Amino acid sequence: MVLEGLVWTISTAVLFAALDALRKQLSSKYAVSQLALILCLGQIPLFWLWGTVDNSFYFSSFEYFAVYALSVAVNIVALASFVRSVSLSPLSETVPLLCLSPVFSSLLGLAIGEQTGALGWLGILLILIGSWLIPKSPLLMQKDKPLLHAYRGHLFMLLAALCWGSSILIDKICLEFAGHGFHAFAISLGMAVCFVLFKLRTNVKWTAINLANLPVLIILIVVATGALGSQLVAIQSVGVGLVEATKRATSVFAALMLGVIIFRESASTKKIIASVLFILGVCFTLFSQISLSQAS
Repeated sequence: MVLEGLVWTISTAVLFAALDALRKQLSSKYAVSQLALILCLGQIPLFWLWGTVDNSFYFSSFEYFAVYALSVAVNIVALASFVRSVSLSPLSETVPLLCLSPVFSSLLGLAIGEQTGALGWLGILLILIGSWLIPKSPLLMQKDKPLLHAYRGHLFMLLAALCWGSSILIDKICLEFAGHGFHAFAISLGMAVCFVLFKLRTNVKWTAINLANLPVLIILIVVATGALGSQLVAIQSVGVGLVEATKRATSVFAALMLGVIIFRESASTKKIIASVLFILGVCFTLFSQISLSQAS
């Protein structure tokens, strides 16, 4: 069961890394809220089909909807915080803060009896160190600006990390009251409603969908569906901290590799060291989960 969960964890990490790359490609063509709505609307029928085929389209208690509402709210706050952070501070300085999400996930996981283990915490620490090696302008070197003004963007990114780190735990609690197919469907539907309401209450300009972008959008929807679906299956058998750590490390590592291979960015010593730390960090968290499962 645990080995199967580890396979789903790796699948989750790879698909989320691919999702980040696809979203980056489309980010200049569509507003964040519009792209998110397109994703949600495309996922709704796919998750309904998935839940119907594998008999996971159900909920067993109305208690589910209270936790589900919290899950939607936390994801909305996370996305809003992320967008606000990007508008206030350089992306290279704030994105590494997202690697704190596994720390939040692991700490919150203790509340439901999950264990990370010494090797797991070491892996998370290596991922954190690697993430801090990447920015060109290290966070702690910004001493020429008023404290709150200089770090507003960083604080919003920290809030995003906290929300995304806790949302995966909330999803795990939701799965105690509903099947993964139903929960994925409900999350997509709830998020879609929120984005529609956002559009109706704001003047954010959305662009018409270009047919030339349609193939990439379809791939984006399929990959996003697979990423969330894999994550929901994975967290039913392994710790949320493990899934979150593997996902974040793989995403940043993939971004580094794509930058070097596709965009011909220089492979600096810091990037090489960071890549090694990411690989070691993920391996340690995986080995920690295997050791804990064997001990139990």
